[in-house]
Amino acid sequence: MKPELRGSVTILAVLAMLGLAAASFDLPVPNPDVLQSLRFHLAAVCLVLPIALFMLGARWRGVLVLALILLSIGRGAYLIHQQQEPRSRLAAVADSDGFAIMSFNVLASSDRGEDIADYMIELAPDIAVIMETPGIERTLDRLADTFPYRIGCENSLTCDLSLFSRTPLADAQMHLLGEMKRERLISARTIIDGRPVTIVALHLSKPYFDGMSIDELWQITHLLQRIDGPVLLSGDFNSAARSSSVLRFVNRNDMVPPPRYPSTRPVLPRRIRRPDRQYVYARPAAHRPNRGPAVQFWLQPSRLVGPCQFRDGGGASRKPLMGLQTRSQFAPCVAPQ
Repeated sequence: MKPELRGSVTILAVLAMLGLAAASFDLPVPNPDVLQSLRFHLAAVCLVLPIALFMLGARWRGVLVLALILLSIGRGAYLIHQQQEPRSRLAAVADSDGFAIMSFNVLASSDRGEDIADYMIELAPDIAVIMETPGIERTLDRLADTFPYRIGCENSLTCDLSLFSRTPLADAQMHLLGEMKRERLISARTIIDGRPVTIVALHLSKPYFDGMSIDELWQITHLLQRIDGPVLLSGDFNSAARSSSVLRFVNRNDMVPPPRYPSTRPVLPRRIRRPDRQYVYARPAAHRPNRGPAVQFWLQPSRLVGPCQFRDGGGASRKPLMGLQTRSQFAPCVAPQ
C-alpha cells in the first residue's frame, strides 16, 4: 500500500511542479498573469507535498520538490526586490512634505455607498481614485463638499472610474480604455503645495480576458510617454506587481513602486471574492532630465485603510471597509545613476 501511495504522491508532485513552473516563469501558457499572481499561494499549498514524501520514505523526491518550491519563492522575492531597487536612489533625498492619495475599488453593486462616502470624507486625502464608482454614485453631491474637483461618472450608463481632488484639475481627460472602450483611464494635472503633478488613474481588465489587460497597459504606456514632469499612477491592476506584464510596464515607464503591495477588498460580499490589486506608482521628473519640473516623488509606506467598523441603523456591527492609502512625498530631482 505504501509504495502505491508514494507513487501517487510523486505523480501529484510532478503535476504540481509543472503548474508552479508556469506560475514562476514567463512560459507560453494561457493567462500567465493569473498564475503569476498566485505564485506564492501555490507554493504555500505545494509545501504539503514534500512533507508527504518525507513521511512516505521518498526522502530524495521530497528534497527535490522542496528545492523547486524554494526556487519559485526565491525568484518571486528577487523580482520584487528588483522592482523596489529604484526606491533606494531617492531614500536619501526624501523630505517630510507630501500629499495623501487613496485608491479604492468600492464595488459597483455595493449597498454601503453612504458608509464609504463617510469614510472618504473622514480621511480627506488630497486625491481619491475610485473604481466602480456606481457604488457611491448617490453620494457624489455630498462628496463634492470635501472634493470639489472631479472627473468621471458624468453618465451613469458608462460610469466606472473617477478621480476626486481637493485641488483644481487641469487638462483632465477621460480616455476610453482597451477594446471595450470603457471609462477606465483618467489623466489630469494639479498643483499641490505649489508643486505640479500629473495624476493617471486606471482600472485594468481581469487578466483572464484574452490578454486584454496587456493591450491596455500598452495604451497607458503611450499616454505616459506624452506626459512631461512627475507622474503619480494609481488604480486597480487586477494582477500582482510581480506578474510579467506589470513588471514590464513598470520597467519601460521608469516607475518607482510603492514599498508594499497589499491586496485589498473594498467590500466583502456574501460570497468569496478575489482580492483587488491596487497599487500606487510614481515616475520621477528625472525620467526625462531635460523636460518638466525638477521634482521627484517618494512614496511613503502604503497602508490598508481599515478595517473600520460601521454600524447600521439598528446598531449591528457591519463588515469592514478596506481601501489603500499612501502618502506621496516630494523630493529634489536626482537623475538615476
